[in-house]
Amino acid sequence: MNDQHLDGNAVAGMLGAVLAAEPTTAHITCESCEQGGPVATLTTYLTPMGATLYCPSCGALLLRVAEVNGRVWLSLSGARSLQVSRP
Repeated sequence: MNDQHLDGNAVAGMLGAVLAAEPTTAHITCESCEQGGPVATLTTYLTPMGATLYCPSCGALLLRVAEVNGRVWLSLSGARSLQVSRP
């Protein structure tokens, strides 16, 4: 690492690719058991406010998504990584 730094705008293209990708085909890896697979295979519970998605192998919470007042909130706190393919 060097002393030169940029702001978050420097990764706009990379983040745009993640946020614009087909989410169900994204590959997610569990932090707890290190198993991975498509988001579409996660155990999902829907609520009026959003959803919680769990690892099908160990049951750990991987992803939370909610929509409140026109904003979408995303937490990947239980995921080691989320990988998407560029179109």
